[in-house]
Amino acid sequence: MSILFIHVYSWNINIYHFLELRTAPTLKSRLHPIFVRECTDAIQKCKNLKRFYCTVPNILAIFLPSLQEKDRLEHVRIYANLTTDQTKMLISFEKLQSLTLEFATWNVVDLLPSWAGILQKTLTSLTLYVSFLYLCIVAIFFSLSQRHLQTINDLNEVVLESALTLLTNLVGLHIVGCPKIDHTTVLRLVSHTPLLKNLSLTTTVGSDPSIIFVDISIVFIVQENTRPLVFPPAPLRNLKNLALDTRYRSSPSPSPSILTAILVNLSFSSPSLTSFTLKLPERKVVIGEPFIAHLLENHSHTLRKLAFLDCGVTQASIAEICKSCLHLERLDVAIIMKEIVRPSRPYSISYSPAPCKSPFLQKDYPNPRRFKPL
Repeated sequence: MSILFIHVYSWNINIYHFLELRTAPTLKSRLHPIFVRECTDAIQKCKNLKRFYCTVPNILAIFLPSLQEKDRLEHVRIYANLTTDQTKMLISFEKLQSLTLEFATWNVVDLLPSWAGILQKTLTSLTLYVSFLYLCIVAIFFSLSQRHLQTINDLNEVVLESALTLLTNLVGLHIVGCPKIDHTTVLRLVSHTPLLKNLSLTTTVGSDPSIIFVDISIVFIVQENTRPLVFPPAPLRNLKNLALDTRYRSSPSPSPSILTAILVNLSFSSPSLTSFTLKLPERKVVIGEPFIAHLLENHSHTLRKLAFLDCGVTQASIAEICKSCLHLERLDVAIIMKEIVRPSRPYSISYSPAPCKSPFLQKDYPNPRRFKPL
């Protein structure tokens, strides 16, 4: 049986303020009635609920009526697959500070500009997320209709701009995997949000993807976008954390030039990045040393966290990162096991007092501020 996760910070039912649903128990392929009853009752009793996270597909509608009079609700993360009538109930969330919508249907997308008008004084973080891989799996095993899948295409440049023009107080914007919103569009629209500190976006995703059904299989056709970035670029002087989700389909991919162009575009604002994350679609790709050099040239003195996910980084680049980034606290890279056991190039480490979380061993170690080849 699946598990219901409910996180609370007090034993007093009157001051519960954080509920999270990650999975839901089922009985004969349907939601377990005891789960529904007890969870609904728990939500109704949480008078001071501040955070509500529900990432389980297709169960949010059951709990929406119980969430209607939660005046203190500030943080919401939901799997937003809703009908028109259900979507209207979201308007009651009027004081949100952060909002995450996963797999939003066209009903929710259409609501976004008017909802932004209600939230423009309070909302500081907006996340819109879609995963192509998940949609393929769901469609194959649960027979989603073609119309249902195409709802992910409804978030377009016009709708997003209508919302962002009202959300000028945003400090966090994360647009990941939305087919019609590529990096060029995001970097143009952030001119409406000059206070941004945290930015996540998907690069090289085309502006007009199509979905083709072949029997029960699905083929996503995604055209890479090589449109030039807008100039002059949007002012992002406050930007601290940048994450790039890179996707491509052609070979060779234009990703290296596009990623470098993004860094050049951002350099006009002279932001002091403290964290940078890059994710590629296949692990066999190695990040080029020229790109690493360009990143370090502009941000080595401020970077504290670096992450290269699902890709490789050369030993020369790792050494250069550790040499240049004097304040680095965390570095996430893929390392071959034999190099961990018997490294071909051992490093001496000078320590700083600040602790560092190791992503590999989950322990606290002194901060490896600088690595020097022996």
